[in-house]
Amino acid sequence: MNILVNNFLDGRHACYLAYSSPLNTLYLVNDNGDTLLPGQSLSAAGTLSNSQCTVTWPSAPVTAGGNSLTLTLDIAFTPAFTGNRVFYLAARDTNETNNTGWQASGTWTVQ
Repeated sequence: MNILVNNFLDGRHACYLAYSSPLNTLYLVNDNGDTLLPGQSLSAAGTLSNSQCTVTWPSAPVTAGGNSLTLTLDIAFTPAFTGNRVFYLAARDTNETNNTGWQASGTWTVQ
């Protein structure tokens, strides 16, 4: 699963997250949008951050059942990331055969 928060589909200078279900690990992309920062296991509470956002979660923030997966994260944006932002989501199955592509799923104004 991928989560991208920016004002357009571009991972540079964005809050860009990747979740690996088989590893139960969350990654945040660096400020340049070209490298995953070291991942954090979601089996315990934790934090990831870059210059655009800080992402925190409680222990066990993932709930899976059937074809659904719920990921509960707290995302705080930095003052430098102000403006209208779009939440884009993308998901794929574990075999990499089915992919939703990027979907605009909501907006947020960072103040």
